[in-house]
Amino acid sequence: HQEVYDYFQKLDTIEGQDSIVVDTADIIIQNAMASVMYGLAIVLAAMLIITLRIKNKNIKKQ
Repeated sequence: HQEVYDYFQKLDTIEGQDSIVVDTADIIIQNAMASVMYGLAIVLAAMLIITLRIKNKNIKKQ
């Protein structure tokens, strides 16, 4: 959060709108991270299902 705030301060775009810009950047970052986590969870679940369904003929059941 501090890096985003510092970046906008360098651009001189933050004067009276500190909370609006920081809150907007925070919401964007949170939504992006949520999307990444959902995608990763789906990929990992698919990999788990595929791994459990693989049958190896060389493994002998006792």
